[in-house]
Amino acid sequence: MYTSRILFLCLFVTILGYSQATYKIDEKYIYSWDDTAMDWKHDFSDQYTYGNGGTKETVLLRFSVPSLENLNQNLKTYYSNNNIILDQRQFWNPGTSMWMNNSQVVYTYNTSDYLIEETNQVYNLYTMTYGNFSRELYEYTGANRTKQTSQTWNGAAWTNTEEADITYSGSLPIQIVRKSWNGTTMM
Repeated sequence: MYTSRILFLCLFVTILGYSQATYKIDEKYIYSWDDTAMDWKHDFSDQYTYGNGGTKETVLLRFSVPSLENLNQNLKTYYSNNNIILDQRQFWNPGTSMWMNNSQVVYTYNTSDYLIEETNQVYNLYTMTYGNFSRELYEYTGANRTKQTSQTWNGAAWTNTEEADITYSGSLPIQIVRKSWNGTTMM
């Protein structure tokens, strides 16, 4: 009798909520195979921190095992509707015991909140500024992403490297045609 009450209570709570549980990873362990010891070796661990009401990953910290020395981290920033706008990557400098900027990805959205640009930038330690490296441009027809253009920065301007045209049947992509660029000529 006691068991059936617990079961009924669990079913009642599940049915009332109509919600699906959201699982977030707190820590991830990275292993490699050690041929000498003939066993798995724990190399790194990643720790995740969530912000924005616990809905978005805001910090990803990687450290070595067993020393627990910091290696690198990602700091993520979101705007009010929880779209990511910045993913800053830093590495740990054990000599200065400080985080050093390495690179970042800047995300840009259109008025419909569709991602239209993803720009990768590298940090220059001498000028202490970020410089362009590469980017992805996205175009949409309605809610469907129909084109993706990859570009690299040559120091003065963006140069196309690849283009993908995406064809849909309703909302399902059915064909992706990729084209490569050779300088200013499409191949």
